Amino acid sequence: MKLQFILKQLLAILFVASSLSSFAQDKVYRDVDGNWITQEEFDSYIYWGECLSPIPDYHDNKKAFKKFFRNYKKNKSEGIQLLKADKDVLQRKMEVTLKRIKVENNLGKELPNFVATDLEGNVYNISELKGKVLVFNYWYTGCIPCLTEVQALNRLVKKYQDNKDVVFISFAPDALEELKEHLKEYSFLYPTVQFSKELRSLMKLNSYPTNVVIGRDGKYLFQSNGVGFGCVRFIDKAIQKAL
Repeated sequence: MKLQFILKQLLAILFVASSLSSFAQDKVYRDVDGNWITQEEFDSYIYWGECLSPIPDYHDNKKAFKKFFRNYKKNKSEGIQLLKADKDVLQRKMEVTLKRIKVENNLGKELPNFVATDLEGNVYNISELKGKVLVFNYWYTGCIPCLTEVQALNRLVKKYQDNKDVVFISFAPDALEELKEHLKEYSFLYPTVQFSKELRSLMKLNSYPTNVVIGRDGKYLFQSNGVGFGCVRFIDKAIQKAL
């Protein structure tokens, strides 16, 4: 079911991308005050659970979803504007997301020990990091949902940049040169480790994007698969709980 959902989610994102591709040079998105913003900023507001998207959910109502983009093409000068909502509405929307993306299997289990080196040469020894809160993101360069959450995740890193007890690491299985070229163009503030076959086998990971928070005791405190409304705020809440 998780894999099926992720495939549907990918199709929805590809549909949005194709709907907007002809307007790549035009302004498309607006914030709640009507100011033009980038798609990455738009996604960040959604993934932090701060505003609602006017775009109908592809999985709930495909007809409404396609109708929205037909209307957008006719009135593209108006842009796609984020919607304000009260806290109760936002909370209910987040609860729906949490039920869909939260993974229970590993909660309370010990993170396996390993040693990994990021692209900058920094070494991470898990046994030596016990006592700190570890925040992991698993992604790859061809994963569109992975890339849409990057700016929201960068906001998370900035929030804790002065807290030495919180360690961020991302893992990507792409070839080293491909990763380096990708990160030259797309800034990701998580230090990135090449996700080797050995590490993938050790962590038994088979879904992207996956986000994980490990508590000070070295055990899984939070894990999610996929993206959705408020998905990064859940990571933030787990970090706060761990601290």
